[in-house]
Amino acid sequence: MASATLTQSLRYRLYPSVDQEEVLRRYCAHSRALWNCSLEQFGYWRHGRPPSPNHAVRSRQLTEARSELPWLREVPRSVQQVALLDFDRACQEWWRGKGGYPHWRSKRRAGFGMQGCSIRRKSRKWAILRVPLLGEVRLRCGGLQIPPVDVVRVTCDGKNRWHVSVVVRVVPEAAPDSSGRAIGIDRGVVNALALSDGRMFKTPSSKRGDKRVAALQRRLARQRRGSVRREKTKRVIAGIRQTEKDRRRDWIEQRTAELLADFGVFAVEDLRVANMVRRPAPKVDETGKFLPNGATAKASLNRDILGQGWSHFLTRLQEKAAHGGAIVVLVAPHNTSRECRACGHIASGNRKSQAVFACEQCGHRAHADTNAAENILARGLSALAHTPGSGARGHCASARVTRPQGAARTTAIAERSLRHG
Repeated sequence: MASATLTQSLRYRLYPSVDQEEVLRRYCAHSRALWNCSLEQFGYWRHGRPPSPNHAVRSRQLTEARSELPWLREVPRSVQQVALLDFDRACQEWWRGKGGYPHWRSKRRAGFGMQGCSIRRKSRKWAILRVPLLGEVRLRCGGLQIPPVDVVRVTCDGKNRWHVSVVVRVVPEAAPDSSGRAIGIDRGVVNALALSDGRMFKTPSSKRGDKRVAALQRRLARQRRGSVRREKTKRVIAGIRQTEKDRRRDWIEQRTAELLADFGVFAVEDLRVANMVRRPAPKVDETGKFLPNGATAKASLNRDILGQGWSHFLTRLQEKAAHGGAIVVLVAPHNTSRECRACGHIASGNRKSQAVFACEQCGHRAHADTNAAENILARGLSALAHTPGSGARGHCASARVTRPQGAARTTAIAERSLRHG
């Protein structure tokens, strides 16, 4: 039987010249304009009005507009067509309940998709990306594979670095030297990762960058809108934030690689991070006056949660597990920090502080994060034990990895069996 294949995204660094960068930004502007125009049409519908145009109608409108407006013909049609396809896909995901309502794109979000591109290796570390109406752009491959591609996505980050992403199909490989041991992982704010074997990891500190950004934001508030100095300050702030993001992503890549090398089964809480970082609802008295609702403290907690990279860690762990043949089990997070691992007693008084856990019934004492990780591991193993076919290695699904067949459904089945008893 043929091996199941997975989709994998490969990302390379681009080094365009000054003239090429100007053309790339023009491509980004056209892609953003088509997206925002489609969003305006999509939101025009009201009761009693004709339906908003679908993808086929928008494509015909684009053809008519290109024949009438010369500036639209300065960019390849594939850039504009991919933007319309992206918007149609976003609308379909929103209708199915799998994504949010499409948002307006600002010029700070630089990127576009394009068809008809090709990549040719020039040396061991360098390659050439051929873009229609632009020419050849240098690409740093660093010895990585160069697959045959047709559709690429070009982006620019906060430090004005250009990247190109391509999607390829690969065959999953078994994890090298994987013993199949199981581990429970608790994600927190003080300790980003707490393992059931007692180890704990913290994300790189961003306090120094936060202080620098706070000073720059005060300077930004005093500068005149539209001035050159204000734009320069905004670029510096974006560069600092991008540096913090790069450090956090590199830390996640290292931790997930270490875990995949030592373990084959991972039990992780199924946290709804988007719901956890929502702002609190306003409180109003009988006279209509707003009362304090703890929004300031909640905003600080939200920044700490987002700074730990919980969602990105789980995404990368699932993607690497899918390619390595490991299993990721998502368990219900209820009472994992208040349940005693020794006797199973659940009480809010068991958690004495952030780090101290002392059971009120049996007197068991442990680090609170370690105790929670042990509970998560026990729930994950219990779910796998009640899952048909859990003895086989399975794969998990995520945003950029497709779900294989057969034992690949282990993660979802285990999660459902735990939730429904």
